[in-house]
Amino acid sequence: MKKEKLGALVFWASLLVLAVCAFLLVGRPTLIPTGIPGDAVAFGMGAEEVAQTAGPPDGTCSENGVRTGFFLYYYQREVLGCPATVSYTFHGRQENPRARVAEAAVDMEFTTQAECDRMLEALCAHFRELMEGEPRFDEYGSEGPVRAWDPPELLRSRSITGARRSVFISQFPCRIFLEVRGNG
Repeated sequence: MKKEKLGALVFWASLLVLAVCAFLLVGRPTLIPTGIPGDAVAFGMGAEEVAQTAGPPDGTCSENGVRTGFFLYYYQREVLGCPATVSYTFHGRQENPRARVAEAAVDMEFTTQAECDRMLEALCAHFRELMEGEPRFDEYGSEGPVRAWDPPELLRSRSITGARRSVFISQFPCRIFLEVRGNG
C-alpha cells in the first residue's frame, strides 16, 4: 500500500513539474527579427528591451480605443542609406510589462521619384531574399489604388508574406511606407 501511494505521489509530482515547465516555455515570447535593414529590434520584445536595443525613443503615443496599444517613434534613422522614421507598435498598454512589439513601420521621403523607385526595388529585393525560403512564401504587387480604401495617390503596393512575418510596402509620389507584422 505504501509503494502504491509513493508511486502515485511521484507520478503527480512529475506531472506538476512537467506542467510548470510547459507553462514557462509557452509564456516566453519567441523573438523574430523585424527584417528591416539595419534594425536589431525583434517581434516579441518588450518596451524596455526595445529601448536598450534601439536607444531611447524620440516620441511615444498611446491608443486606448478599440485597440489598446502604444507606439515608440524613432526619427532620424537610416534604412539602406536613406533617412527614415521607424516606429514600433506594441499590443497592450504602455504600463503593462507584458506588452510586446507586434508591428514595425518605416516612413521614408525622397527628393526625386527615381530615388523612390530604386528604394522600392531595393526593399523588395531585401525582403524577398530574406523570406524566400520560409514556408508559405508569397509575393504580390499592384499598380495604383486597387481597393476602395486605397488613397488615390498610391502608385504601387507590394506584399511579401511568409510564415514568420508579413511585409507591406506602399509607394506614393516621392514617399515609401513600409509595414512589417510578426506572424508568430
